[in-house]
Amino acid sequence: MGAIDMVMNEGQSRYGLSDTKAGWLLSGLLSLITQQSGGISGCIDRFRNAGLGDVVSSWFSGTTRNLTNDQVESVLGSGALNNLASKAGISTTTAASAVAVMLPRIMQSISGSQKLVAYPPA
Repeated sequence: MGAIDMVMNEGQSRYGLSDTKAGWLLSGLLSLITQQSGGISGCIDRFRNAGLGDVVSSWFSGTTRNLTNDQVESVLGSGALNNLASKAGISTTTAASAVAVMLPRIMQSISGSQKLVAYPPA
């Protein structure tokens, strides 16, 4: 199973999302990360500029800290979060919670900095 599949499966397991809903959410999140100004590094910079540098650093150090819903909304914006939720057919609260967990794992996968562990970890 690939790293992105594991991220999607974690979203399904934790939030009770169907394959389709988890797929739409993951797809939308990947688009958001890569298509915003600055791409992946720009996304990381937005979190650092919001005072979350220690959280971002944890994603690449093996002591992963998840984001809170408020942090996700603050950095990504309520419009982007509402758009992700709408496309996935889920509530904005569920989208924020899932993104808070999925985003660090996606960044780890993209950077190759850490092997992802299947949820729940053994």
